[in-house]
Amino acid sequence: MKNLTGKVLIDTSIWIEYFRGNSEITNFVDLLIDEDRAVIVGPVISELIQSVKDKTKAEELITNIKALPYIDIRKSDWIDIGLFSFKLRKKGLTIPFMDTIIAAVAIKYHLSMYSLDKHFDYIEELLKFQGNK
Repeated sequence: MKNLTGKVLIDTSIWIEYFRGNSEITNFVDLLIDEDRAVIVGPVISELIQSVKDKTKAEELITNIKALPYIDIRKSDWIDIGLFSFKLRKKGLTIPFMDTIIAAVAIKYHLSMYSLDKHFDYIEELLKFQGNK
């Protein structure tokens, strides 16, 4: 796998605000894209596509997403994701499984996580991107 140092995994919640035109978030995301620091994973792609209102918007979204660097989730990653989910549940944390996948990939590949979802705050190992760094 190529060097992912300094890369930022942008979560669905940020992309939704980005496509709504939230200027503060748009500025940070555009900067991350321009600096070649933004990355995406399959669960975020799926969540984004399912959230669009019509086929034209979906096609436009897919075109934009295809331009982003993509982190492939391999078989060994799925095992690590299962173990990570098990560990979170043992700590009493119940986090939506898609977000568990996203967090586990970010942790494994040392990616910063850019999200508005508060449940990521409960995952101590996760390096959070604050939007101002």
